[in-house]
Amino acid sequence: MKKVLLVDDNDENLYYLNVLTKSHGLESVEAGNGVEALEVLKENKIDLIISDILMPVMDGFNLCRKCKEDDKLKKIPFLFYTATYTDDSDKKFALQLGADRFLIKPSEPEVLLKTISEVLEEYEKGEKINIPPVEQNEIIHDEKIYYKDYSQTLIRKLEKKMLDLERTNKELVIAKEKAEEINRLKTSFLSNMSHELRTPMVGILGISGFMLNDSEDPWVKKMGRIIHSSASRLMETLSTILDLSSLESESLKINMASFELINVVKDSVELFLKAAVEKDLFIKTEFQVPYLRIVSDERMFRKALNNILNNAVKFTEAGGITVAVKMEEEGSVKNVIIKIIDTGIGISQKDQQNIWDEFRQVSEGWGRHYEGTGLGLTITKKIINKISGDVSLESETGKGTTITFKIPLINNELSAYFEQLETPSENYAVPAIPDMKKSLLLVDDDFVNLTVISDFLKNHYAVDCVSNGADAIKKANEKKYSVILMDINLGKGMTGIEAIEEIKKNPYYAAVPIVAMTAYAMEGDKEKLLEQGCTHYIPKPFEKKDLLKFMEGVK
Repeated sequence: MKKVLLVDDNDENLYYLNVLTKSHGLESVEAGNGVEALEVLKENKIDLIISDILMPVMDGFNLCRKCKEDDKLKKIPFLFYTATYTDDSDKKFALQLGADRFLIKPSEPEVLLKTISEVLEEYEKGEKINIPPVEQNEIIHDEKIYYKDYSQTLIRKLEKKMLDLERTNKELVIAKEKAEEINRLKTSFLSNMSHELRTPMVGILGISGFMLNDSEDPWVKKMGRIIHSSASRLMETLSTILDLSSLESESLKINMASFELINVVKDSVELFLKAAVEKDLFIKTEFQVPYLRIVSDERMFRKALNNILNNAVKFTEAGGITVAVKMEEEGSVKNVIIKIIDTGIGISQKDQQNIWDEFRQVSEGWGRHYEGTGLGLTITKKIINKISGDVSLESETGKGTTITFKIPLINNELSAYFEQLETPSENYAVPAIPDMKKSLLLVDDDFVNLTVISDFLKNHYAVDCVSNGADAIKKANEKKYSVILMDINLGKGMTGIEAIEEIKKNPYYAAVPIVAMTAYAMEGDKEKLLEQGCTHYIPKPFEKKDLLKFMEGVK
């Protein structure tokens, strides 16, 4: 295969020439200017040179001159392909330097390919044909005069390029500002939608929970179960879409810290145990070691693992799910391998290509069999990649699926060590009811939330409720509360943060827990609220058991 050297400082021109010459059965090598081209010529056997004229460092004319002065390079056919000069004197000067052809961009592909074929054929035969000779009276004897004109033309071209560049930069600045504004509006929209959807969910989930757990009427319990299930599905959809948005945001922070991996896996398995049992599925774990501490982002790892376990339970009708954790070494690199193995419906080979794409599912369209957004695997892959890991899939239709996480162990003293400790209890602690109830101030502008949340807490705390910041400040000054649950968006008047600032002016509340109980649950909201004076944070919506378990840690 013959090899052609393409010399041009424009990437688009190089790409075009590359495609064109490859279609003609030629192998191409690229250079951005004359100096780079000479380096390529030292290391490669080149059969043809196609060069532009106007290039930085060394232009095409000087490249051609140097090639024709070199005993080894002068035998290589040289073709100028340029849009910079169109004057007859430029063509004559190029031919006078020893070039074989001079073509003006853009030539039709057929013309360029025909010229390439002619030139190569001529050199194979050892003769030059079809080249108009440079007559004696057309020879440029005074190159200084020519190069003066050449330089003036070059300056004009550079001035035009500078003006074009300046115009392009202005357009880019405008486009950047528009993109930033769109991104700001998108973030604001998602934040507002998240808040507006989460806030009423407290009431829906709470009241449906009362109907389901506290009513003795079978019909009421049935309706409660339907409402609760529908609300939970809606919240899962909302959370999934917000997760995807956060992962695509450049502002997403990865919080690397040491945590105990085995316990995290056990927690996730426990979370899906009830759903598995309801479908008569087993769900078990296989650990190479009882303890394994790693450095990664625990929150993001939990989210990825929960996504896969959720899919495993959803798409498995018989058998069960196994979660296995082990260590593997690849050369000098140690990895943690987490496998989630199910005996579910499996995924065909053709569908495995699309399964990681956003909103794609094996079952799609009007006839799809399973609910969901089709974002679970997309988000999981993005999460694992964010924490420098890798995720892969093995599956066969009707025989199940294995999802594998491979997470590299960071080589520092905090990572990848085994601990032989006493096995911890896997039973969840039941919130204790104190002999004397602690006083709690609940602040929320939503009447339904006040009703539901106060009912959640009534057996554990002496609850006072207010609906705005001014009343919260007044109550806090009249009575010494053990804990304050503060909504952040209180509608008209002051915000929850402003109310907290006033309350903390009372020295008594310097050591009192003040919980941000809010529907602001976008990436970074928790950190922002903790920086602004809150001691704890719980996002809405939550169920009774979630709130009571959370309150155990509020001291």
